[in-house]
Amino acid sequence: MVDSSATRKQIRSQGPSSSQFSRRSARSLIMALPGHMKIAYKLLVFSAVLALPIILLLYSVVSGYDEGIRYTRKELEGARRLESLRQMAEDVRVHQRLDYLRLKGDLRWEAQRKQAAEHIDELLASEAAPELAARWQQLRTRPAATPAESVAAHQQLAAGVRDLVLELGDSSGLVIDPEMDSYYMMELAVTILPDAQAIIANAAMLANEEALGNPVSESNRLQFAIYADALENSTLPQVRHAVETSLREDRHFHGVSESLQQNLRGLLSRYQAALATCVEQMRQYSQIPPSSLTAEQLAAVADRAAQAGWDFQRASIVELQVLLNKRTSDLRWKRAAALGSGILCAATLLSLLWVAHQFRLRQLAHQFNLTLEARVSERTRIARDLHDALLQSFQAVLPLFQAAIYKLPEGAVEARKTLELALDRTSEAIGEARDAVIEGLRTSTFESSDFATAIRTIGDELALAENSQTATPFRVLVEGTPRVLHAILRDEIYRLTAEALRNAFRHAAARNIEVEIRYDEKYFRVRVRDDGKGISPDVLRADGRQSQYGLPGMQERAELVGGKLTIWSEVGNGTEVELTIPASTVYARPARRFWYFGKKSSATDHDVQETKERE
Repeated sequence: MVDSSATRKQIRSQGPSSSQFSRRSARSLIMALPGHMKIAYKLLVFSAVLALPIILLLYSVVSGYDEGIRYTRKELEGARRLESLRQMAEDVRVHQRLDYLRLKGDLRWEAQRKQAAEHIDELLASEAAPELAARWQQLRTRPAATPAESVAAHQQLAAGVRDLVLELGDSSGLVIDPEMDSYYMMELAVTILPDAQAIIANAAMLANEEALGNPVSESNRLQFAIYADALENSTLPQVRHAVETSLREDRHFHGVSESLQQNLRGLLSRYQAALATCVEQMRQYSQIPPSSLTAEQLAAVADRAAQAGWDFQRASIVELQVLLNKRTSDLRWKRAAALGSGILCAATLLSLLWVAHQFRLRQLAHQFNLTLEARVSERTRIARDLHDALLQSFQAVLPLFQAAIYKLPEGAVEARKTLELALDRTSEAIGEARDAVIEGLRTSTFESSDFATAIRTIGDELALAENSQTATPFRVLVEGTPRVLHAILRDEIYRLTAEALRNAFRHAAARNIEVEIRYDEKYFRVRVRDDGKGISPDVLRADGRQSQYGLPGMQERAELVGGKLTIWSEVGNGTEVELTIPASTVYARPARRFWYFGKKSSATDHDVQETKERE
């Protein structure tokens, strides 16, 4: 029987499991990923990581302002409906008093009563209150037969309006307003003043009833005293507290409301005076033995107090709307400021990243230049060594071979011819090598503005060298404003272009050859075109390694200068060789522009599109 513990030890001794290897490989891949990313991608990832918390914070702030604006708009809509319900409650009380007088035989106010009824019809048509509308229609179609029935029916209507006001305060969010100034204005308009108006309306109805001939009972006098105590000890302190708190807290939120500060104190003074007079008259009328105050006088005072209450409630609703509109404007401004700050932060971040990117590109360009200069120096050293040692040694060997030829017997004609041919070709090879070395050692003798002239010169020379009778038509096209090229890169571009021209003149059998030099703001391009026999696809797939065209050397030279070499060819339709180098690399003094202000070269976009299509 196998020992399970020994088996587990054996398994553990075999090394980590495949899952551990996968975790390690994933961790290694994540750690190595930044090193293989391009600079632009690194900056993009860094900016995304840095901008993410800013975006989340900005989204949170703007969402808070949006929520506040939506909530305030909902309150504003509730305040507008509140004014409609206030007007309805006032019209119901007016209709109640006038209908009571009608039933008591006083028909002087019939026109005003009908006008109030029509106004109630209009207000109910704009409100979604079917139960209240049904009660009102019942009262209109079947009028009350007695004053008591009329009072009861109108009190039910007033209670229904009161319920609608409270329901509106809940549904619109007015009763839970988060700011103290608008909250106390809401409390004044929704709860305090409607309660006071109900008390004053009941007192007025009681006074009218006694004015129409009903005797004054002790219970009625006691009721007036209760009304007076409620108004003096409950309503007036609540009104003063709400007004003073709203005026005080108005300075702490969205700026001082001039309308609130100027109007509210005067309205409060007038309302207090009217209410104080009404309370005093109620107390006099409730005294035993009764004073000289008549019921008609008390009803008139109560009507004036009720009208002052309606005016005060209307003004409170207006000031509430002013506060809510002011809050909406302030929240919109703060939201715009937050968005503007976010955009400014994003622009600043992008600017810093752009500066860092440009600084990094300059560092890389400097490192590239140092590397390129080191390569050119090494190439120059090798060329000097070849010139001073190897070529001189080969040159010294040639006289020895010539002496050997003279010592051959007269009958060795074939051997003499073979050796002479070998010497001639060796001399030509040494001459070509010497020319190439001298060309590599020399300093460039043409300026960047004459780059096209230098290409035209070598093209004309190649054309005459290939066929002195009928030279192949050759031309050089220049597009864009010539720019100053980096001295070292200029020589390499010249040699690469010259090699492409040699291939075209020697191997293409072309009828026309042209070179296009294009100076763009983003790229420098050189294209060599011919309409010759083209290059075999097999040669292109093999990068020209088995051909006489020197394509590998051209590719290496293009990589050396930091460019891209692209070759398009089709058998029988010619060949096109394009060298593309970034402007920041090849131009010695690139035109500097801040960001992308200025017009871009139209040739750049066209060339990029053409390159994508051909690839």
